[in-house]
Amino acid sequence: MTANLPGVIVQAIRTRFAPVLESSEALLAALTLPKFKVRWIVGAERREAARALLIAECRTLPRDEELAENKNREVAAHSSANEQGRSFLQAIQAVA
Repeated sequence: MTANLPGVIVQAIRTRFAPVLESSEALLAALTLPKFKVRWIVGAERREAARALLIAECRTLPRDEELAENKNREVAAHSSANEQGRSFLQAIQAVA
């Protein structure tokens, strides 16, 4: 009976954590941790599939240029709003 205990424990872990083990988000999280990388993935095909998933996910992220453009737009919008606020305050002060 004790000889089969490790197999029973492994099966219980697989059953309990099946949603996490099958989750692409959890897989990506583990792949991006330097401690784990792809060492824990059994089989060359599964490793390559995991790498391909990570590369595909990275390609969906915004690039530095896009982030810089968005930041510039936010700064410009903020500056425009500040200028409108100043104009409004000057108009009120002129009336008063």
